[in-house]
Order: sequence, then structure tokens, then C-alpha cells
Amino acid sequence: MAAWHSEGMSNRQVTKKIGVAPQTIRNEFKRGDLKQVKLINGKTRYFTDYNAEFAQNMYQINRLNCHRKEKFPKARAFLSFFVYLFKTKGYSPDVTVGVAKCHSLFASEEMVSTTTLYKIIDDQRLEVRNIDLEMKMKRCITKKHPEKIGKYWGKASKSVQLL
Repeated sequence: MAAWHSEGMSNRQVTKKIGVAPQTIRNEFKRGDLKQVKLINGKTRYFTDYNAEFAQNMYQINRLNCHRKEKFPKARAFLSFFVYLFKTKGYSPDVTVGVAKCHSLFASEEMVSTTTLYKIIDDQRLEVRNIDLEMKMKRCITKKHPEKIGKYWGKASKSVQLL
């Protein structure tokens, strides 16, 4: 991309040539602008130059920092509390979260929500597994499929009852 700029091509011309949005090119050049200082004839000159390697490094750094931080490390005490209550008293994830909130046993930063707790269990990050959750195993998950009879057997077959 830097070569096209050195040829005098504008961002719009570059975008037409490679088939991306103009904002993408602008973001790339902004991310890859490497600010440099040169001493020319005893005077300090500041300028920016595009560097693809620098742009890639900045992209990777920004990508690492863009996600929400996971609560799992901060909530270890709460999660061990849940495992203890589950194994000793048979408390469900919903009840454990409710008890902890009701009695203010943990700060909100040290706890996870019921949904997150179920997700952690689904991901098998605790000693408790889905098979241990009695109500979750009892639930019958049904998949709803659209009626495709007419597509396969024609319009006349819709009046026929299928057993």
C-alpha cells in the first residue's frame, strides 16, 4: 500500500484498485504511521512514514486489548463456593448465585451471573459437569423443523396425513 502512495495514488484510487472501503485504507495508514525524527542541516524535522510491520504489530496489540476481560480468575473463590455447596448441599447454580447475593457473601466483581456460571459448567472448567445437573438432564430439547413436505412430494401430498 505504501508503494501506491509513493506513486501519488490517493486513498480512493487505492480502494478502487484493491476493492475495499476507503475507511479501511485510512485506518490502515493511520495504524501504520510511524512517527520519526530526522536531523537535517542541524534542524530537527518530524515526519511520519507508513511501516507495514509496525501496522501489523499495532493491530495485534489492539486486538488483544479489545475484548472484555474474563471474570473467571477473579471469581475463583465464588466458583469454589459453588462447587462446595453443589457437592455438599446439592444447590443449583441459580440458588448459589441467589444465596451469595442475598447474604452479600461476595462483591459483584468477585461473582459471576447465573448465565455465566452455566457457561463455565458447559465449557467444563469446573468439577461440576452438565450430567451432574439433574434439571438440565431432565429437560427435553426439541428442534423445530419447518414443514418441507410440499418441497419433496409436491403440493397434492400436503392433504395426505403422515403417521
